[in-house]
Amino acid sequence: MIVKMKFSVGFLCFMAWMMVAVTGFAAPIYPKLTGRVVDKASLLTATEKKQLTNQLKAHEEKSSDQLVIVTLPSLQGYDIADFSLNLARHWKIGQKDKDNGVLLVIAPKENKVRIEVGYGLEGTLTDALSKLIIVRVVAPLYKRGKAYQAIQSGTNEIIAVLSGNADEVRARFKPLPEPVPWFVWLFLLGSLGIVIFVLIKWLMPVSEEEKRRRKKRAQHRKKSRKDRDDDDSSSSSSRSSSSGSRWFGGGGDFGGGGSSSNLGSSDDGGGGDDD
Repeated sequence: MIVKMKFSVGFLCFMAWMMVAVTGFAAPIYPKLTGRVVDKASLLTATEKKQLTNQLKAHEEKSSDQLVIVTLPSLQGYDIADFSLNLARHWKIGQKDKDNGVLLVIAPKENKVRIEVGYGLEGTLTDALSKLIIVRVVAPLYKRGKAYQAIQSGTNEIIAVLSGNADEVRARFKPLPEPVPWFVWLFLLGSLGIVIFVLIKWLMPVSEEEKRRRKKRAQHRKKSRKDRDDDDSSSSSSRSSSSGSRWFGGGGDFGGGGSSSNLGSSDDGGGGDDD
């Protein structure tokens, strides 16, 4: 009975711990919306924060779009896309009847950045433009240790897009071309090497010794053909009168290639014949 009670208590404790863990993971702790710039990661000075706040305020007064910047000390184990979406919904950024909110999220601990866009602005600040701003503006500056410049420049480009200047942003930051695969470079280099080799062989001057060899071989071929032509008539008649025991060659030609060595020589290298 005591053993069963201990087992029951242990099991209940384990289940309670699991419920706390699951509940804690399902309910992240969001920072309070204290203004248009919420710098929980302490990336900005007071002056920088004020400048950004004034810029966001001016844009909201002009267009009614609500743009909020937040830096986070941690994503609490969540993916930045999930955390940013839930945070934007929790803060209810944007006008209720327009859904025109934008959230720029910087998470330095996880080295992540995201632009979360409300329903009403998805047709203006598209996923492609958001990625372009992050990849070509925010990320490079932040990587160089310029956190404020990264946030400010990213904010400028977001406001430019929301103000109807998306084409100008695209023109300033054209997407980088896709890198050429390594096997394409290998093929191109191999082809170039073959072309260079052929050109070298074609343009390389022929030595006097090679000229003499070629001339000798050409003369030999010419003489062989002439001898065959002269012997054709006589050989045909002699073959017909022969008893059939004589063997004749088939008329093959030779170009002078081959190798020679002293008979019984211990030198296994075998030198080439120089004609």
